[in-house]
Amino acid sequence: MTNTKKNLSIHDYTCPESIKGLCERLDFPQEAEERILFHAENMDFEPFEPHLPGLFSLETGPKAVEEIPRLCISDDDPTGDTGFKALTVYLAAALHTHEIYREFGIPDDIYYDSMEAFCLFVKEHKVSYGCYGFDRHFWIYRQLSAKIFRLGTLEFEITTLPGNAPQVGPASGGSPVLSVHIPSDAVLTREELDKSYKMAVEFFAKYFPDYSYDCIYCSTWLLSPVLKKILKPGSRILEFQSDYEITHVDYESNSGIRWIYKREYDDYTQLPEDTSLMRGMKRILLEGGKTGNGTGYLKDFSG
Repeated sequence: MTNTKKNLSIHDYTCPESIKGLCERLDFPQEAEERILFHAENMDFEPFEPHLPGLFSLETGPKAVEEIPRLCISDDDPTGDTGFKALTVYLAAALHTHEIYREFGIPDDIYYDSMEAFCLFVKEHKVSYGCYGFDRHFWIYRQLSAKIFRLGTLEFEITTLPGNAPQVGPASGGSPVLSVHIPSDAVLTREELDKSYKMAVEFFAKYFPDYSYDCIYCSTWLLSPVLKKILKPGSRILEFQSDYEITHVDYESNSGIRWIYKREYDDYTQLPEDTSLMRGMKRILLEGGKTGNGTGYLKDFSG
């Protein structure tokens, strides 16, 4: 099944009322919604026409999300309204993604749950920088191409391990897997985690029966053994870790800094200390350690 229809045109999806309806359904903050609707009503979408189809493919997505923000920048507006112009284009594209979901027969509630990533990213920008904005261009084509689905508290992505990746349980480089992603608002309780894994196994069996994956895979700072030095037994993050057989650890990675502290920092003395995780990791970083990154597979494959 193709992810784009013939003669796909961005102008079919730029009706301000349609974009407004999507914004309301995704519960954008009022200020963010107003900025999106201003652009929906005033932008010239014609320059984006050649790049729209690229948003619906993992192969062409990286180039599309490189070009679209570039087209939003001008001398008068060097940030593209802090990414909101590009976000307006992506939300127009998301209306086409809704058609893709319907072709697969996927229910609307899963579509809206998955597209809520847009709103979540805008809110995260406010936490990181003190203002609403959008800077996840590098990621969002995965949502638009209907390869990532929010199923309960977790997201699951249809993907393959890189060709040079080390063995992850039954999966080797190039193997098809379901990759787990942990949204910032995920609730990592035993009940919610089990619900998500069960939903994922049933969802892909029903809507993608021909997709035979070797394992449910995860690579994240949340699987770093370093966290066991900081967190107490019973922590929700350690509960999440317990679900995975960790097969590889990159102790040189500092990928967790952005997610623990909400943005990158050059001066670790300036790291916030709002939580025990922040305080503990700050201590490790100031001592010359790193957050680490773990890779593994879900032990209970049945969900």
